[in-house]
Amino acid sequence: VYYDKGFLRCRPTFLESGRWLLFNYDQTTDRYGYSITDDKLKTHRQLYGGKKVATPFDESMAYQKADGSIRMLARTSTGKTAESISFDDGETWTDGRETDIFNSNTRLYVNKMKSGNVLLVNNEGAGRSNMTILLSVDDGENFKYQKLIDERSSLSYPDVDEFNGKYYLVYDFERQGASEIIMC
Repeated sequence: VYYDKGFLRCRPTFLESGRWLLFNYDQTTDRYGYSITDDKLKTHRQLYGGKKVATPFDESMAYQKADGSIRMLARTSTGKTAESISFDDGETWTDGRETDIFNSNTRLYVNKMKSGNVLLVNNEGAGRSNMTILLSVDDGENFKYQKLIDERSSLSYPDVDEFNGKYYLVYDFERQGASEIIMC
C-alpha cells in the first residue's frame, strides 16, 4: 500500500476502539510516520509521532496493552529495539527510546495474541541469524519464554498468523541466494 508519504511494510495494528494504525516507511523525516483510519481505510490521516532512534529503515509494529496504551516497537541500527508509546489511541507518541530487546538491524514481528500474551519474533543473533519466538505473559514487560526456530543466517521478515488455534510463522531465507520462504 502506497501513501503520499511512505508505504507500508508491516501489518496494521487493530485497536479495541475499532481504529487501525498503519506504520509507514518514510525515511524523509526524523519522526515515525503512521496513518490512522477509523473507517477501514475509506479515509485516513497521515501523521508523525515521536522522534526515531537511529535506523536506516522504518519498520515498526505495535500492540495495545491491557491499560489501553499502545506500544510500538521498531527496527534500529543501535543493537536494541526502539519503542514509542501512545496514551491517546494513537494520536500522539513519546519520542523513541531503546529497550532491552536485541535488534540486529532487522525487521521484527510483534502482536498481542488472543490469549492476551504478547508474541515477538526477532533475529536474536548478528547477521540476521537465530530467528527466535519470544513470549511475554506480562504485557510485553519481559519475554522470558523463548524458542529458537532457525539458527542459520540470512533470515528475515517474520510474520505470524493464527488459524484454528494454531500459529503460523513465515519468514525468508537468503533473499539473494536460496530465495526460500519458510513456514512453520
